[in-house]
Amino acid sequence: MNQADDAPVGRTHDLVISRGLVVDGTGRPGHVGDVGIVGDTIVEVTTAPGRLSGRRVLDATGRLVVPGFFDIHSHADLSLVLDPRAHSALLQGVTSVVTGNCGYGAVPPGGGQVELAANAPGGRVSDPGVPAWHSFPEYLEVLASGGTGINVFPLVSHAMLRLAVAGFAPRPVTDAELAEMTAMLRDAMQAGAAGFSTGLEYAPGCYATARELGALGKEAGQYDGLYATHCRNRTEHVEGAVREATSVALAGGCRLQLSHFVPRPAWPHRDAHERALEHCRRAPVPVRFDVFPFSHGPTPLANVLPGWVRGDGPVAAGRRLADPRLRKEIVAQLDPRFVELVHSRHAAQTYVVCDGRDGTSVGRTLADLGRDSDGLTAALDLLGAAGPDHREVTVLEPWATADELDRALLAEDYYLMGDGITAGLDGPVAGRIFSLSDWGWAPAVLSRFVRDRNLLSLPDAIHRMTRAPARQAGVRDRGSIEVGAKADLVVLDLAAIEANFDPAHPGRQPSGIGEVLVNGTVVVAEGRPTGNLAGQVGLAR
Repeated sequence: MNQADDAPVGRTHDLVISRGLVVDGTGRPGHVGDVGIVGDTIVEVTTAPGRLSGRRVLDATGRLVVPGFFDIHSHADLSLVLDPRAHSALLQGVTSVVTGNCGYGAVPPGGGQVELAANAPGGRVSDPGVPAWHSFPEYLEVLASGGTGINVFPLVSHAMLRLAVAGFAPRPVTDAELAEMTAMLRDAMQAGAAGFSTGLEYAPGCYATARELGALGKEAGQYDGLYATHCRNRTEHVEGAVREATSVALAGGCRLQLSHFVPRPAWPHRDAHERALEHCRRAPVPVRFDVFPFSHGPTPLANVLPGWVRGDGPVAAGRRLADPRLRKEIVAQLDPRFVELVHSRHAAQTYVVCDGRDGTSVGRTLADLGRDSDGLTAALDLLGAAGPDHREVTVLEPWATADELDRALLAEDYYLMGDGITAGLDGPVAGRIFSLSDWGWAPAVLSRFVRDRNLLSLPDAIHRMTRAPARQAGVRDRGSIEVGAKADLVVLDLAAIEANFDPAHPGRQPSGIGEVLVNGTVVVAEGRPTGNLAGQVGLAR
């Protein structure tokens, strides 16, 4: 850090953010000062306010200046293609996302646009004008060609790798299929992927063997990649699930990210979860966890269906879901955890956040929808009514108790994230919702857990929303306000910041964010998007 003298600094910057309380993302306490930017880079940070000169000066007096929030767990793979402006991210101060989480994503595309929309949240079979791509490098080219509002660092989706070679087949992949999967992963890593992810609770990820995962981990590890996993089990077999995850990371030399790793609310055996955490914290590989700041989390209802329903594409699946002759057979094979949820008190706390149609069911609970029938029938009615867009039917279910959520938020090895998509104020993804996080996970952390409850200190919260997850993702030049870092910055009013939604009204915009910069370009000014598309796509290798 360069400290200014009493005299003004002679250098003229392109932009100076002046007199704000700079909380730099390192975990250090904040200081009042100036940030000088030239091009896309921070070139000077002072502890003497008002001493830098610039062609443009933004007065941040009385406000915070923090690094742009780095969402290490996003599902915006397809929503960013549909609308690269990423309004919902930028308006809450998110400047970078790691996409392709939970084993789901947009590349490789498998059998084309129809299959793509069935396996990447945020898209629909009917979406017009989606460009074609046939590989990860082509996907990055599509994202970069028109520009993006935010930086995008995608993971390679294990489910899409598997779908490309074996579909939903409930079997181990062959040697030839595994060789094809590793080749696709290699091409992706060379093109700029941040790593790869798995979703081992869901088909087709649940069919993966240790041999398959190990081969992919070794390939990603050759490029210093991240392994992010929605692990195979978070209840009675959680200890085995984390041992599998750490063994993949250890064999490949990968950093490990365990996704939304909090005990399920109805599970009584917390001691097993504690032993799993202890195993991870003693493991000879860097293990981190992530958590979003809500007690309700998103679940695409299609994930609870048996694999044979979805095995040959969303159009055929839509026909099966609408066929009353198959209803009993489908119900008998639904995910047992979901069946238990519907038959418990949690059904009254499970909200529809996207119905894949016109939004008429959004905000209603499964218990409410099922009052005149079994709740499982109501769930299948939702899926059947959405037809080929049944993948978009999403519920918010209770995923953590308040006490467990607080424990995770307090743990320094838990990074704060979103688990959502990007949406727009207008345009092709206006009104689309996947998660409460879509419009405000970062404001929720700062308002509810830093300002109002004082559960987290401001420097710690900012660190675990910026620099820490950026480094975990392999991004070295973002997430902090330091000389040489890219100028991804947020100016916000901590007293005014709010996440203005709840499970019944998930799409409300946050407040309190003033200005947002991506790579030195102002993308939000006075709380409104400017339309500038300044984001970087992929890691440079």
